[in-house]
Amino acid sequence: MPTTEHWILTKTFKSAGDESGNKEKLMKLDASGDVLICAAATDIPIGVLLNKPNSATGSECNVGIIGYGFAIGAAALNEFDLIGTDGSGLLDAKIAASDTTEYVIGQVIEGSTAANDLVMCIFSFATPHRAA
Repeated sequence: MPTTEHWILTKTFKSAGDESGNKEKLMKLDASGDVLICAAATDIPIGVLLNKPNSATGSECNVGIIGYGFAIGAAALNEFDLIGTDGSGLLDAKIAASDTTEYVIGQVIEGSTAANDLVMCIFSFATPHRAA
């Protein structure tokens, strides 16, 4: 398994709330352009939280947008699975023609065996598309 992440595009956002426990989870933008954890499978993720911000609202959140790296899986994931968010900011497999209201933001490159494993994926949050 690759052990090195390579993010081509990252951006620092302000947190919309306490995101200190959400490192390596999927984040979305709020109406003010601040980030918070994805809370529904239909959310449009903006990236993976790469740091552990402090608990104060407005803390700096370094977010990976394009590249390959790790995020936490909601369940075991297979190599080549298309992925998006579940209802708690964890990676979830997306099935074409089934998850049609959910967004694909990448693909698994190294499978995992259990929920809450770190999963190596290729990500492109810049152009999410529905799993239609």
